[in-house]
Amino acid sequence: MNALLTRALLPVVLLASSLAAHAAGPAQPAPQAECIALGGNRDIRPSSTEREVLLRDGDVHYRVHLQRRCLGAAASASYTFFTRSTPEQICGNARTLLRTDSNHCRVTRIEPIDPATFKRLAQQGH
Repeated sequence: MNALLTRALLPVVLLASSLAAHAAGPAQPAPQAECIALGGNRDIRPSSTEREVLLRDGDVHYRVHLQRRCLGAAASASYTFFTRSTPEQICGNARTLLRTDSNHCRVTRIEPIDPATFKRLAQQGH
């Protein structure tokens, strides 16, 4: 009788767990790192938009997203990141400022990218 009860309840348990997973919604991507430490060998390049810049720090590549359109970001001769109390870090969530020749803009997100994507986006930005 116990085996009969188990066979009868198994489909109900599976259906309930499936419905619970579906109700929770689609899986969310893992959160991005909030801050990254900067090394001494870095290269900052314009992107094809004024809403991001590209950063190579050693062998690691990033797309740095800005809070809003940053006039001059695509044509600046110099880029400097400034994070209060942590000068050798870049942080998302609008804690870091990107200073260009003519403007300053807040960083919202730092997205790791592969070297090929960095190269492609950098070529589009020039």
